[in-house]
Amino acid sequence: MLVLEIELLTGRYVAKEYDDHATAEWPPHPARVFSALAAVHYEDPVDGDDARWEREALDWLAEQPAPSVYASDAARRSVLDAFVPTNDKSVNPQVSYLVNELIDAENTGDARAVKKKRARLEKLNEEASSPVVNSNKEMRKRALSVLPASAERRQARTFPSVYAYDPVIQLIWPEEPKQAVRDALDGLAARVSRLGHSSSLVRLTWVGKPHDPTWNPDPRGLHTLRWVAPGQRTALDAAFDLHRGTANRILPFVPASYRRVGDPEPPAAAPRSNVFGSDWIVFELLGRKRLPIVRAVDVAAALRGAVLAHAGAAAPEVLSGHGPGKGPTQLPHVAYLALPFVGFPHADGSILGMAAVLPRGLVGEERRAVLRALGSVERLTVPGGLAFDVRRVVEIRPHLRTLDPGLWCGEGVVWGTVTPILLDRFPGDLRSRNAAAARRAEQEAEEAIAAACKRIGLPRPRVVSLVAPCFRGSAAADRFRRRGRRGLPPRVRVHALVDFGRIVRGPVLLGAGRYVGLGLCRPLLEERRS
Repeated sequence: MLVLEIELLTGRYVAKEYDDHATAEWPPHPARVFSALAAVHYEDPVDGDDARWEREALDWLAEQPAPSVYASDAARRSVLDAFVPTNDKSVNPQVSYLVNELIDAENTGDARAVKKKRARLEKLNEEASSPVVNSNKEMRKRALSVLPASAERRQARTFPSVYAYDPVIQLIWPEEPKQAVRDALDGLAARVSRLGHSSSLVRLTWVGKPHDPTWNPDPRGLHTLRWVAPGQRTALDAAFDLHRGTANRILPFVPASYRRVGDPEPPAAAPRSNVFGSDWIVFELLGRKRLPIVRAVDVAAALRGAVLAHAGAAAPEVLSGHGPGKGPTQLPHVAYLALPFVGFPHADGSILGMAAVLPRGLVGEERRAVLRALGSVERLTVPGGLAFDVRRVVEIRPHLRTLDPGLWCGEGVVWGTVTPILLDRFPGDLRSRNAAAARRAEQEAEEAIAAACKRIGLPRPRVVSLVAPCFRGSAAADRFRRRGRRGLPPRVRVHALVDFGRIVRGPVLLGAGRYVGLGLCRPLLEERRS
């Protein structure tokens, strides 16, 4: 067993979530730790065989499965904007230093020092092979703008952080490497001094005795931490050739599903959708305005529109849902949902937030492009011109249970619709006065719903029943926005109970409107079974 111990020397961990710069990352993602080890290999190099063994050690570590993690709970610090001067590499550091001294001399009335500093500034400008300014006055203004005392050109930055109840964190792998690799890992860990922000000081060491993990890799887990894939060191080299340490970037990673100790453990036999996963990006609607559940499609479409606007003309197929010919894609893609307040004692059906549901198995550059676009969303405008500020939800608070993906990605035998299912074919007249015709239409609708379950990878239901709204706060199906194509009759929308006869794990999104807010289901209690 291989155990890497990380001690937060100040008890504080300062690092941003890779897809939300206003939120602190916790626990530290294993991929970030790998990058810290790789960084000291390049920034603080060793010679000869030692360097070769360090490269081999990093490659060996990247081939290991995602580690178990020991990390205590942590208190999150309130995030405030800090205004800092921007870096301007076109200004000679000597110029900034001399300008600072010139200001001091002017403030003290030392005429001799003022004359001397001005002469030195003029000489530096003359010696520059390609001066960036044309006058001493302009040079002074440029240099002043990057001094800490200046109020000009300041940029808002955030430094989200947490205080760990236990400053010791451990990453635990089941396999021990050969001695030469272990020695190289020891050398790398000894040279790491920070993790995340430069103020987040750490001590890294490989130890023999692990704590009991608090986070374990589990393909059924609802939490996502970043890990790496074989060849990560080469991928980091390629990424550095692009960003050169200055441009914004998200380092290569592979998402790993984790289950936190204490989370309910799903039965091993529970099937799950092979299209939609538990990797949700959730936003909360801010302000006092609320839209009713019948505007679910409008809210989902507004989120999709905002994401595509940030992605630009080159929006990937997985975001837009459009194939190369602008027709519907045949590949799994992001689903956009409104999250209404339903199924609770005082539920009124108002929409509290929205979510982007990432398709299962989304990795690499395609995933990074999706997260970049989603991370830029701060405001939505729904049809009618009503605008909302939105905020990414990372830590679920008790009063926002509706925005918890675990509520929608749970398990159940019987599932009921929160928003109605949009049937992909016309079943006939469900309201026919002819009892036989109405029953045939109902059977056709039930068969269409059973086929919709199989289409997203779920087992065929045992029973499908058309019903009135299943949850307190929902609304009749015909009150939801129609999505009929021009020249064709509008599609039929129905509420339903879907009894799989066995435990099924969500999310369950059914029907032709499953990518735009319709067909959203939730599990029902056993006593609600028909």
